[in-house]
Amino acid sequence: MALRAPCCLFALVFAILLATAGVHAQGTRGQLPDPADSRTLSRHLERFVAPTVQQWQRIEDLHEAYLERFAALREGDLARFLAFVEREMAGVPDAATAREFLRRLQNARRRIDEEDARLHAGIDELLEEAQRPGLNRVRLARQRESLASGLAESGNSQVFDIWSILDEHAHVLGAEVIKALDPVMIGYEQELTAALRVWRAAQESMFLVLVEELQARGLGELSAADATPEQMQEAVQAIRLAFDSAQAESRVAQDRVRKLNDRTIKRLEELLGPMHGRRIRMAHVERASRKTIRRDPGRIERTIARLLALEDLDSEVRDGVLSVRGTHRSIDDRHVARMLEAWPELDRQRSVVVDDDIEAFGTIAEIREILETSARQRTELAESSRDALLDIIEPTGRRDLVAIIERGGLEVDEDAGSKGTEALSERDPERGGPGDFMPKRLSRRDLERICRGLGPEPWQQAVIDTIHRDYVETWRAGVDPIVQSARSAHASVHGVDTETMLPTTDVEQLRRAYALARDAVERITVIDGDFFDDLAVALNEDQLPALLRSRTRRALDRCLRGTDPFFDPAGMAFRPANLIAVLDGIELDDDESARVDSYLAESAPGLIAAARVARDVRFASELRLHELNMRMAAGMAEGTLTSSDHGIEYRRLSDAMALEHGEHVEAWRRMHDQVVSGLVERLGPGSRENYTRAWKQASNPYVYRDANCAIAPIEQVLQIPDLSSEQLDAVAAILAEYDAEWSALCEDMVVIREKMKMFGADSSPEDYDLWRTLDADYRALEFRRDEASIKALRRVSRYLEPEQRSRVRALRRLEQ
Repeated sequence: MALRAPCCLFALVFAILLATAGVHAQGTRGQLPDPADSRTLSRHLERFVAPTVQQWQRIEDLHEAYLERFAALREGDLARFLAFVEREMAGVPDAATAREFLRRLQNARRRIDEEDARLHAGIDELLEEAQRPGLNRVRLARQRESLASGLAESGNSQVFDIWSILDEHAHVLGAEVIKALDPVMIGYEQELTAALRVWRAAQESMFLVLVEELQARGLGELSAADATPEQMQEAVQAIRLAFDSAQAESRVAQDRVRKLNDRTIKRLEELLGPMHGRRIRMAHVERASRKTIRRDPGRIERTIARLLALEDLDSEVRDGVLSVRGTHRSIDDRHVARMLEAWPELDRQRSVVVDDDIEAFGTIAEIREILETSARQRTELAESSRDALLDIIEPTGRRDLVAIIERGGLEVDEDAGSKGTEALSERDPERGGPGDFMPKRLSRRDLERICRGLGPEPWQQAVIDTIHRDYVETWRAGVDPIVQSARSAHASVHGVDTETMLPTTDVEQLRRAYALARDAVERITVIDGDFFDDLAVALNEDQLPALLRSRTRRALDRCLRGTDPFFDPAGMAFRPANLIAVLDGIELDDDESARVDSYLAESAPGLIAAARVARDVRFASELRLHELNMRMAAGMAEGTLTSSDHGIEYRRLSDAMALEHGEHVEAWRRMHDQVVSGLVERLGPGSRENYTRAWKQASNPYVYRDANCAIAPIEQVLQIPDLSSEQLDAVAAILAEYDAEWSALCEDMVVIREKMKMFGADSSPEDYDLWRTLDADYRALEFRRDEASIKALRRVSRYLEPEQRSRVRALRRLEQ
């Protein structure tokens, strides 16, 4: 069998040798640790040392000086090291170059270690004797962070610090519970630091052994472009053998870390009890499996935890929820156990497979089938558990409990979409397939939002509730069966040939899935339209503008779904912002509302029509892209096509899509921008500023997602009723200064992101160099923004009493 991708020789070597693909926050790449940031340093010092306010002021000065020295180091010694990597390590290096690389790498690491030691020594001078043992734990934490920056990231999913999991859940566990884990964690920290030191040395040894093996076999000078298929076949087999030989020591070291983590997680689970213990164990499973095994599909565990935390939960309801939890865990644990048994073998097979290894491909296909089946069963279990919870809760009439279940246990502020996007970790697992085009029905929560805008009379509310119940029944009868058929067809696209054990694809099932999805979308459009028409009959004239706004928002929700692989590949991870949803988050006066409603009455029909056309373009382009990928994959598996053929065909398809549908996409963008501008023009100065800011955040999710913005918590501090006038003035001044700095940094990041969108598959090597420069600049701004946020919170915290700080979650988390 011919190679599917001749260039895999060098791709494999690059994956093993260097982790240079990502540029870290301060431009150090993956081989060097970034500087100790304020957020991490604050967390460690609060947890292990608990500095006083006076000590914190001095520590912040020391840290500022540390960051300045690190910036100078980055521009000097570290820049020279990275320049050497770019210049000398672009191909497979010879043994002498490899040794020089390691020497320079170790020197660069030593310089960073020196700066870390200088920072810690300065902090040590400020501390009391009783605080100094805690500082040693801070030192060890930084050492582990530095040691974990190895040569290559692939295959190292087991090498991580359990503190990263505890930190993620610290706000749930609480400081007292975290402190109670010290008897286990102190010993673990010392063992892990030593194990990581061995692991990093093994990584360097693996790198050198592999280079020497490749040189000994004469593979360093082999050109993938000039080699015959037979030569490439022999080369790939030789690389596999060399890789296996070189990786032996690294595997032993990695296995030592894995066993230490597994043993420690078991001890923590015993200490934490059934609720928190399972939370930590499943987080560990997800992390160790690179999210192949999700910790909580459907957020059922989180939902149940939220329900059980309510003090006013009826005892009968509580018993029912506990019963659902017990059943769910029992079944879910069996699925997880099956996945845990299969996953390590998949990881091992993927690390050594070559293109002609039919047996290995068959093994991988079998394991993937086990994992995918179990993952699907876990998702189905989550849905059935959610239905069981609703069956228990709905008879009580408590809408607050139903809302918790519908939100998947998210807090209101977590689910509010204030950043205008969905977190990648929480996004629809169907994203990128036909299921992504099919919206869910309007829930009770959606109805409550619609009613808030309408302000119905009691008799109207009764009618509205009846209309919604009829809508739900119509949906269940007319939409749900099609949705299930579409998902079943999509799940049948990929399979395994029982004779050859090779992966197979069924294009007809793919087309059927998309056809069913299109049918579902059309039916949903009709059912939604009937629902809003029925509502209009029950309303008076004054309520109709608010209904139009909700109707437009829902129509845009339907039309904005689906990926855009050709016309906006950089934005595929997020749904586009809904301009009406953003508008609904702004408080408008009566005059503004009247102007906006009048404008929407004029512009909504054209906007929705253009949105529908753009959605249909996405439908067609995504299906055609999948068909192309499947056809090319089959050809490469048969040896009749190469990856170069794939690239040529992709370019042809892109050009065709641009010619056939590009004008429709541009028409939608023009119409959309025009409506946004029209809305802004009809707002007063204050609302205009608020909407512009909210729209900018919603439209730039890569910049604002998980931005660690401190504005909301500082504003929350200003609402504390017992603040003195001095506290109010100080906090308000901090907020004004921070808001200006944070906004300016975000503006700069948006500008860089817009420039980065211009790069694509046809970019030249020179373009890629510019892209890497832009990416480094972006990461540096991101680092500065996070620093500004944590320092602003720290400054605010110093002006508050302990009881006042305890009322603000962000300040509580700062101390955990």
